[in-house]
Amino acid sequence: MGALLLFAVLLGWPASLAATWTLARIYPPRRGLYVAVAQVQQERCGGLADQLDLAVAQAEAARTRITHAQDQQRAAEQARDALLAALQDLLARADTPEETTRDLNHLIDRYHPGGSL
Repeated sequence: MGALLLFAVLLGWPASLAATWTLARIYPPRRGLYVAVAQVQQERCGGLADQLDLAVAQAEAARTRITHAQDQQRAAEQARDALLAALQDLLARADTPEETTRDLNHLIDRYHPGGSL
């Protein structure tokens, strides 16, 4: 047995391997430290996940606002087109300035109640 130990010391790496194995058996790793490190990593990752969720929610809200604004813009463009068509029709069939004024007031009341020329 002594010769085997002497042979291990002479080789070097088996001795360090044996010493490492022996120390690992005498002083086992502390699981509390590993648990603490895992908790810190989980907290960091959890914080990042919360930030990611918040960013996704903000992006969805922005997309909803953009879609709503685009819908409003389309509605305004349709109203403008309808008003221009009504004005062109009015000007095409008006015979006297009084008729034109009366028809314009009718259009104004239709699209903007309470206003008149």
